[in-house]
Amino acid sequence: LNPESININEENKHIFVRGTDNYLWERNDLGWIPHQAPANSKLDFSPFVLPMNDDTVLHIFSASSQKSIIERKIRFLEGGCEEIWNEYKDPNETALTPTLSWEYWNNKGWVVLKGINDETANLLKDGQITFDLPDDIEETEIAGQKSYWIRARLVGGDYGKESFTLASGRSKERVGTMEQKLISTKNTIRPPIVTRFVISYSVETEQFPQQCITYNNLEYLDQTDACKEEDKHFSPFVQLEDKDKTLYLGFENSFKGGPVKIFFAAKELPFTETKKPKVEWSYRAKNDWGDLSYLDATEGLIKADILELQGPSDFSGHSRFGNYLYWIKGSLIKGEYEESPLLDGIYPNTTWAFQAETIKDEFLGSSDGEPDQTFSFLKFPVLEGEEIRVREILSEEEKQELIALMGEDAIYEVKDETGKVTETWVLWKEVPDFFDSKRTDRHYSLDRATGELQFGDLINGMIPPAGDDNIKAFSYQAGGGAPGNVKAGEIKTLKSAVAGVDKVSNPVAADGGADT
Repeated sequence: LNPESININEENKHIFVRGTDNYLWERNDLGWIPHQAPANSKLDFSPFVLPMNDDTVLHIFSASSQKSIIERKIRFLEGGCEEIWNEYKDPNETALTPTLSWEYWNNKGWVVLKGINDETANLLKDGQITFDLPDDIEETEIAGQKSYWIRARLVGGDYGKESFTLASGRSKERVGTMEQKLISTKNTIRPPIVTRFVISYSVETEQFPQQCITYNNLEYLDQTDACKEEDKHFSPFVQLEDKDKTLYLGFENSFKGGPVKIFFAAKELPFTETKKPKVEWSYRAKNDWGDLSYLDATEGLIKADILELQGPSDFSGHSRFGNYLYWIKGSLIKGEYEESPLLDGIYPNTTWAFQAETIKDEFLGSSDGEPDQTFSFLKFPVLEGEEIRVREILSEEEKQELIALMGEDAIYEVKDETGKVTETWVLWKEVPDFFDSKRTDRHYSLDRATGELQFGDLINGMIPPAGDDNIKAFSYQAGGGAPGNVKAGEIKTLKSAVAGVDKVSNPVAADGGADT
């Protein structure tokens, strides 16, 4: 039927059709009037818009008050197009009366879903399909995909049928003969097309997870109870509080008191003074991090040396990175590294060891009272830490002045059996040179490689008073030379027992020893 055949005088018989020409066509008492369709108008959200495989576009619209259906077909042909209009007074005429059965798999067979509410009228229009999820739904494999499947099965009616037309005409092969042809078409089949599909769900009864585990910073925490109780809360995602680059060290036991020495076998790194790294160390107290008292000889992990800590009294165990330990951390708070620090190892309970021989009470010689006197140690090279004294005759007042200036160690007195002082040995100190020494300063310089010791000239530095065997090394150490350059792990025994020390080893190789 042509659109012109529609009785426009019937009540509520106004129909709008979206054409392929981007016009919205209105049927009223004046006929068909085109209207420019809005740019955002789309009718293809409805299953009633059917693009066909044979370049036919089929539009179906419903005038609900009359329960009629207007069908518009546009077939694109070579050199033009063909437009066909049909009107059906009864929906049954179009056979669009499908019946769907919505079913699920329960491991025994396909079972009808109960409580179905279908607003789409079996996929004939837009709407929602809702149902209660059955408890006995099970997985099954469909088209190679194993999942929880729900299916819609056409159990009655259809979405249109193939139609047949008997056409009569004169035979081109036999003149004067009529022939008939049976022509079939599938244009009358209008299956639903879903252009947008949204799945959602709602939980009508409280459901708690059987288990809730958070994983943050290498640590698992069970939050199952917090999920179930009203007044309990937890943070699913937890970041570390550190804003700077940070190194964490965890210990099985706390160390209180001290000092505690930790050796960092660090690669020596270059740095500029203005950007020299500064690492600040802190410890974990009960509820927060506290400042550690420390001496960092590594200068921020730029060289191999010892970090010396004073153990805090409120050091507390804490769970971090999945381990309950006593934690300290070093944070880069200033400067930057030209190269990233590289550590060969971290070794607690360490101290520096030297390959050295300790010599005590060695007389270096006798002073003749002349300036620039030199004396030699019997063994060398001489390591730092020697104790050099000169025997002098002092008044009690001079002794007290020296003690006030240099401390109690400035004076060492030798007494006889009656308690009478027979000798007074005064401590002298090493300086690199005598440029800043005054004539009253008890100073000496020392060439450690050769073991040669020199005194002042009474202008820069005092001259030891004249006397026999009055210059003495109370104690010094001489280096062991190249044999002291032992490999890592070669030192295994203590020469003498040390309280609290069970065994020793050298984690890194010794160096610096040389023979002269």
